[in-house]
Amino acid sequence: MSKKNIPYLLTPILLALAFPPFNLYFLAFFALVPVLNETEKRSSFLKLFFSGFLFNLLLLYWLYPVLTGYGQMPQILAILSLILLFSYLSLFFTIPLYFFKEKLLFLFPFLYVSFEIILEHFLTGFPWGILANSQSSNTGLNYLFYISGVRGVSLFLVFSNVLIYHTLKEKKKRTFAFIVFLIILINIPGYFIKPKGSRILKVAVVQGNESMNTVWTGQRVKEEFIKYMNYTEKSVKKGAKLVIWPEFCFPYYPRYQSGITNVLKKFTKKNKVTLILGANDQKDGNYYNTAFVFHNGELDYYYKVHLTPFGEYIPYKNLFFFAKKIANVEGEFTPGKVVKVFDIDGVKVGVPICYEMVFPSLIKHFYDRGAELIVAITNDSWYGKTSGPSQLFYLSKVRAMEGFFPIARAATSGISGFFEQNGKILKKLNYGKEGYLVASLKIRDKNISPFYSLFYFYRYLILFFAFTYIFFILLKNRN
Repeated sequence: MSKKNIPYLLTPILLALAFPPFNLYFLAFFALVPVLNETEKRSSFLKLFFSGFLFNLLLLYWLYPVLTGYGQMPQILAILSLILLFSYLSLFFTIPLYFFKEKLLFLFPFLYVSFEIILEHFLTGFPWGILANSQSSNTGLNYLFYISGVRGVSLFLVFSNVLIYHTLKEKKKRTFAFIVFLIILINIPGYFIKPKGSRILKVAVVQGNESMNTVWTGQRVKEEFIKYMNYTEKSVKKGAKLVIWPEFCFPYYPRYQSGITNVLKKFTKKNKVTLILGANDQKDGNYYNTAFVFHNGELDYYYKVHLTPFGEYIPYKNLFFFAKKIANVEGEFTPGKVVKVFDIDGVKVGVPICYEMVFPSLIKHFYDRGAELIVAITNDSWYGKTSGPSQLFYLSKVRAMEGFFPIARAATSGISGFFEQNGKILKKLNYGKEGYLVASLKIRDKNISPFYSLFYFYRYLILFFAFTYIFFILLKNRN
C-alpha cells in the first residue's frame, strides 16, 4: 500500500476508536488531521469517500447481524443494503472535507457541522456518528454540552483538528504546545460540576434479559410477568416511587389484556408507585409503539413519534417498495403526533422510546414541555453482543449533559442504568444480565438548558457561517 493512502486509513480508525465501546475520546481532537493534510494537496474525492465509508463500517458494523438475524435478510442483500447506507453516510463526511481551504480555517468548522445538522433531518435522519457523540464518555466536557449541545462540541472538535493541522504544517512548536494545553484545559471543568436541586425521586429499572429468539407461549408470558413483578416488588420495598420496565418485556397489549392490566393498576394504586413500561397499542386500526404509564390506578400513554426506519415502518414506500419483501419489518407502525410529559410525584417526566434518544431535536420537545427527568425505554436485544448497545447507552449520557436532567434507562437485555445531570453514570446493568437497579435521582428546582433554549439560534448561526464559507469558495472559483 502506498504511503499516500495511509492518512485515509488512519483517520477512520482513530475516529472509530473515539466512540463507544472503546471510548478513546481524546483521539477525536486530532483524528481529522491526517486527511486535512491531504486535502490541501488536491486529494481525490474518492479517497475521502473511502475514508468516510470505512469509518461508518467500523462504527456501524453491528447492523449486519441485525439485518441478517432479526431482519432475516439474505446475506447478499444485507451487504448491498449496508454498502448503500454507508455510501450515503460517508457523503456527509466527504463533501465538507473535500472543500476544506486553509485560508478559511476559522469558517470551515461551521461547514462541517452544517452537514451534521442536515444528516439529523434529511431522509428521516441518522445522526449516529456525528463528531460530538465521540465525546459521550467525556464527562469533562459536560458543561460544553450543557451550553451548546452536540453543535458546540462538534465545532470545538473540528476547530481543534484544524488548529493542530495548521500549527503542525507551519511548524510552530510553541503555538502547537499552547493549543494542546488549551484543549486539555477546556476538558477539565466538567469534572467539578455537581448535580443540583433539592428534590429527590427514587427510581428503579428492571432488566429481564429476554432473547429476541424466545418462543412466546402463554406459560412463557406468565413466567416473564411474574419475574418482572418480583423485581418490581423488591424495588418498591427499597423505596422506589417510579419503576421502569423496558420497551419490550413480553407480548402484551394493555388495552386488551385486562388480566395483566388490572393487576398492574391495583399494584400501583396499593403501593402508591408509578410504573412505566413499553408495549404495543392498537387503536382505530393503527399500531403504535407505546410507553404506558400506570399511575394511581389509571393508565396513560405516549406514542413513539420518531419510528425506526425499516424496523417499524418503511419510509418513502414508492422508493423502497421492495423492502418489506426482503426484510422482516415488525408490522407497520403509525407514528405518534404529540410529545407528552407525565407528572409523577411532582416531577415532569418525558419517556422517549429507543431510537428517539439519538435525536437532540426530539428531546428538545420534551424539554419544551417541562421535562425534568428523562426515562428512556429501549429493546437493544436485537443488536446482539456488539457495540450497538454500548453506543446507544452512551447517547443517553449525551442527552443528560445537554439538558442537565437525570436519565433513567431500562433496556430489555441491557444496558440499563442511571445518569446524573452532569452525565456521570450512577449505576448500570451490563448487556446480557438480569436484575434491577434502584437509585435516588436529584431533580433540579428549575430546569434550564442553554442548548435547548437556544437550539434554533445555534442551528441558524452555524448555517449562516457555513453559507458564508460556501460564498467565499464560489467567489474564489469565479475569480
